[in-house]
Amino acid sequence: MRAVAIAGSLALLSLVVNAPAAQADEKVYTAAMTAAEETPPGPDGATGAATVTIDTAKNTLCYDVSWSKEVGNPTAGHIHKGKKGAPGPVVVAFSLPDKPKDCLQVDNADLTEIAKDPDGHYVNVHNNMYPGGAVRGQLKEG
Repeated sequence: MRAVAIAGSLALLSLVVNAPAAQADEKVYTAAMTAAEETPPGPDGATGAATVTIDTAKNTLCYDVSWSKEVGNPTAGHIHKGKKGAPGPVVVAFSLPDKPKDCLQVDNADLTEIAKDPDGHYVNVHNNMYPGGAVRGQLKEG
């Protein structure tokens, strides 16, 4: 009976040790984009949304970006470094409009910087009439 209990305990321990790592390195961020947040403002009524999932262990950033019809046809989309109301440099480029949802390999330093200061980064979507950006929104955790 004792041998069965030991064997069962070892089997359970094996499952725990060999279980996949928890998603502790994965964080989700969102951005609610509006034309009014862009500098200068984008087209009236234009909105968008972005969900960004960062995994610093795998050096991946997955994004899912959507936009309203007022944005028109996007020519680009990015994560920029910059506080609300201030323009900033591109940190991550998205493949819009071809891939509104995708996963990218990104330098760990950039991922760590975004994770440490999501509010200091924003997502925007550009189009031909608004090459500086049609809609924009600051990242926030969750």
